[in-house]
Amino acid sequence: MSNFPASTVCGVVPSGFGQTSLALGEHLCHFYCSIEHHLCTLTPFVKAGIHNHEQCLFISDRQLRQQQIDWLNALDFGVPGQSRLEIVAIDSFLPLAEEQAWIRMQTLLTEQMQVARQSGLSSLRVAIDMASVIERMGLNKALQIEEFLNDLAPTLPIVLLCGYYFDPRTMLALARVHGKVLNAISAQPNNHQGLWE
Repeated sequence: MSNFPASTVCGVVPSGFGQTSLALGEHLCHFYCSIEHHLCTLTPFVKAGIHNHEQCLFISDRQLRQQQIDWLNALDFGVPGQSRLEIVAIDSFLPLAEEQAWIRMQTLLTEQMQVARQSGLSSLRVAIDMASVIERMGLNKALQIEEFLNDLAPTLPIVLLCGYYFDPRTMLALARVHGKVLNAISAQPNNHQGLWE
């Protein structure tokens, strides 16, 4: 994997969960039990980014996650500039050989950061549905991507939220490659207490 320059990025942004904030460069994950549970996490995360004038990006598998994509596209965030939410198909880079996939992902995120800056936005907020990676390519591929993101995230004004289905067989390995795990086991939005583990 690539080595990235040391981070000079600093600052905090609202998480969308309670009164908590995220430092730019943070990489966290959420384990969800259903599509509804996933949406109850995605919605406040993306909404907080839109209201904080961030470029927001949802990377997902269009075949496996069309319901989540349709939901996000239909949301009314109550602010102008809905185009600040972009949807990108995860399979645009996953079938590539490893080094090519890393380059494509790095290019995608840096291009989105340039779009943000050209629009006068200060940072990039990315939600990635990594459950679809496991479904298509297995746990080891997901762990490789997470390690790559751990290298990349501190070099950009970005916060990353990776979503996985709750599975006790893979949960510990996945939690270990994230700086924080969102403590949100309920599908009710008001049960996000802003707690991190």
